[in-house]
Amino acid sequence: MMPPGASFPRALLHHLKHNQVLHERVVVLTLITDEAPRVADSERMAIECLELGFVRIVAHFGYMEEENVPALLTSASNQTGQTLYDPMTTSFYLGRESLVPPSRGNIALRLLLRLFIRLHKNELDASSHFCIPPNRVVELGARLNLALK
Repeated sequence: MMPPGASFPRALLHHLKHNQVLHERVVVLTLITDEAPRVADSERMAIECLELGFVRIVAHFGYMEEENVPALLTSASNQTGQTLYDPMTTSFYLGRESLVPPSRGNIALRLLLRLFIRLHKNELDASSHFCIPPNRVVELGARLNLALK
């Protein structure tokens, strides 16, 4: 059972909806960038082994640190005694949102949203940012319609 207030990642829900299978072991990883430049190793991560092969990891990084997911999973494997990361068999499911601008509304706000969408498209690729091997990544996307209020 998931702890109160916890939620499932959208990419996991899309994977279940389209493939109708659940892997033997699923690691739900949450990365949090703290407002400190560095985080002590003793405060780096909290690991929770859940039912049905789920493992929840909440990891903290400082804003000056590199968020290396494979190294983090290797460290978590050592702490739990479970194999949470195998470079040859682990797949990483990442969510990607495509932003859709509104078709009506205030022209100035629509132009700002189009600029925001352009910047969003130019952001650094998540697999590069988190040091994830690109050949092990599966991206599942969603289209988000931006609305003006």
